[in-house]
Amino acid sequence: PAAAMQASLLTRLTLVYLLLHLGQINRAREAFEELRLESGDFSAWRGETLAANVRAECRALEAIIIIDEERPLPVGFVERIKQEASSLGTRGHFVRIVIDSGLAIYANYDAGNYQECVRLAEQGLLGLRDIHANFGLAYLHLYRGMSQFALGRLHLAQTAYRNALDLAVTHFPNQSQRIEALACIAECQYYAGDLLGARCNVDAALASLRDQVAVDG
Repeated sequence: PAAAMQASLLTRLTLVYLLLHLGQINRAREAFEELRLESGDFSAWRGETLAANVRAECRALEAIIIIDEERPLPVGFVERIKQEASSLGTRGHFVRIVIDSGLAIYANYDAGNYQECVRLAEQGLLGLRDIHANFGLAYLHLYRGMSQFALGRLHLAQTAYRNALDLAVTHFPNQSQRIEALACIAECQYYAGDLLGARCNVDAALASLRDQVAVDG
């Protein structure tokens, strides 16, 4: 019921997340800012001080909104979420999305901290290695490659991209990760002077995009 939803901060946070998931970013931002206003910037709710872990949930959802709006995500903002969540030894749903899905990598990449991105990606690869989280692994390979590329390490970047491509082809042949990996490999080949190889991979990526357009109408 609407009255029950209005009274529950976490239920309304979940509604914001669902709006984001459905691509309704403007509605999600509007609903989130209403919550911020009603809670005094997430300090209290219905007369009671918010616990640190609940504040972390609110900040984590804001990080997801920032990503969806394609705005820079400050590294310090992600670290603040992590500290608030770990202070009580628990992490909620949105906190796990921010910390475990690699948004810390996104934030560090955006800030130009490429060495830290490589470290975080390699740490994540070790953590996911034994649980067959193939989509997440490919994502980490892509970010490791992007960071190596930014550091001028074309060979290491291309190796990371090919690892992402192998996972995408094997497990997610219709996913955007495959197209992104092909385009990234082509970029490495272009700067390495392998124009023929770059052209082949660009053509493969374009062909995949055309196929997807045909499927999606």
